[in-house]
Amino acid sequence: MSTSSFHRHGRVVLGLLVILVRLNEPLRSQEKTPEETFQFLPGTMLFVPITASWQEPRLGVRLELGSTRLKLDLGGALEFLEYRSPGSTPVRMRAAVEFFAYGLTTSANGLRLQVDALDGYFGGYVAARVPCGSNTLDFRLRIMHLSSHFVDGHLGGDFESIDGRVPTPYTRDFGELVITPSFLLGPSEIHVYGGVSYSTLARPEDLARWGGLAGVEVWSAGLFGTVFGRPFSVYCAVHTQLEGIPQYSLTTNVEAGFKFGQRTSSGIRCYAEFFSGNNIFHQYYDQYTQYWGVGIAFDVR
Repeated sequence: MSTSSFHRHGRVVLGLLVILVRLNEPLRSQEKTPEETFQFLPGTMLFVPITASWQEPRLGVRLELGSTRLKLDLGGALEFLEYRSPGSTPVRMRAAVEFFAYGLTTSANGLRLQVDALDGYFGGYVAARVPCGSNTLDFRLRIMHLSSHFVDGHLGGDFESIDGRVPTPYTRDFGELVITPSFLLGPSEIHVYGGVSYSTLARPEDLARWGGLAGVEVWSAGLFGTVFGRPFSVYCAVHTQLEGIPQYSLTTNVEAGFKFGQRTSSGIRCYAEFFSGNNIFHQYYDQYTQYWGVGIAFDVR
């Protein structure tokens, strides 16, 4: 091939490359920006679990003061898909799954950490966040299954109940809608919430189908700086739940403590609580209980 022929063919190839680049420019302009409409595994929590509620995923342990009774929490939630509306102040929506359980352990007959009862939950939710100026309005609609069971720690050496109480087939399939306005007040974050629930299936059958919940959380917003290089937060939370067993009654939990980390981030919480109301272990759902407790929780966000 002559030099002139090589140059001629080179110019043709170069021209074709230029045409391909020009044709590809509209396609590149239509590609999504980092603000994608849909995002798989966004990696954060849009709706943070309610701090003082016992019907939320948690990882940790709580001691009932004056006794050997421990509440062991195991499980979590994963928000796996986000939708973000167009605009400079987008509405965000998340879809999530939840799997968690909490167990009651006791010490009896010289045996320690005997698991007496276990309550398990699984299901999922859809959450949304609507910007309201510098504040936000959050929504969460959950669909959950709850079942409660006695375990081996409730049985004596002869495989009979240690207190004469027989297992109760306790089950709830319920939906729950919670609305949470959040706002800043000075150095504090305030989260107020209220909601309603309805059980499509309830056993025993005399349990009321409708229920409600409400509460408030106050968190320090950077007031105490950092500890060990991590944000240090102080908080107080009050949670109240209305249930019919079959008569309606209020159950309240007040929790206060501190966290190595922010409310929305992973971290470690140490807290004290005061509980008053229906037993949260539903094998004992018809028993009233009141106690002080201390605990530690490992928040995985």
